[in-house]
Amino acid sequence: MNIFNQPRTLFARITDSRRLLALAVAAGLAVATPVQAEDTPQPQAAPQPQAEQPAVTPEQSKKMQEIQDVHAEYMDLQKRITQIQQDALKAHPELGKQEQSLRDLILEKMSGNGKNAKQDMDEIIKLEEKLRNGDTPEGERESLMSDYQKKAVAFRNAQNEAMKNPEVQAAQKKFMDDVMTAMKEKDPQIEQMMQQLQQKQQQLSQMMKDAGHMQQ
Repeated sequence: MNIFNQPRTLFARITDSRRLLALAVAAGLAVATPVQAEDTPQPQAAPQPQAEQPAVTPEQSKKMQEIQDVHAEYMDLQKRITQIQQDALKAHPELGKQEQSLRDLILEKMSGNGKNAKQDMDEIIKLEEKLRNGDTPEGERESLMSDYQKKAVAFRNAQNEAMKNPEVQAAQKKFMDDVMTAMKEKDPQIEQMMQQLQQKQQQLSQMMKDAGHMQQ
C-alpha cells in the first residue's frame, strides 16, 4: 500500500499540502498541522434515545439560517479554490515531485535518536485501521486507543519540531510560493478568494460563539 496515496491515512491528514494549502495560505498556517481531536478514530457508538429538545425561538431560527447561509458561501469558496489548486497541479506535474520531496524531508527530520518516523507512521496507520474496523473486539479497543493516542502525540510532537527546521521551512515556503504562482496563472483573483475564505471562516467562528451564548 502506498501510504502517500491514501487520503484518509493519518500522515495524509497531517501533511497533505494539496488539501490544506488553501487554508494554510489564507490563515497563515503551516502546510503540516497537528493531529486534531477529529483525527482520532472513534468506535461506532450505540444509538442513544434523543432527549426532548427545547423550542427554538424565532431569533434562534434566524441566526441558524444566517449561519447556514455563510457556511454555504464558505463551502462554495473552498470548492472553487480547491478546483483551481487541482487544475494548477495538473498543469505543473513538477509540483507533485516537489510536494513528495517536502514530505520526505519532513519524515527525514522527524527521524533520529533511534527513531524512524516512517516506521512510526506505519504503526499508527495500522492501529488506526484496527480501531476503524468494526470486527475488532471491544475488549481490545481501549488498549489500542491508548497506544494509538500515545504514538500519535509523539508523532505530532516530532513533526512540530521538524517544521521548525530551517531546511524544512525553506522547502515549505518554496513549495507554497510555487503552487501559488501556478494558481495565479489559472485565476488571477485567487489571493482575493483566499482572503474571502479566511473572512468567512472568522465570521462563522464568531457566529457560532454568538449562537452558543444565545442558548445559555
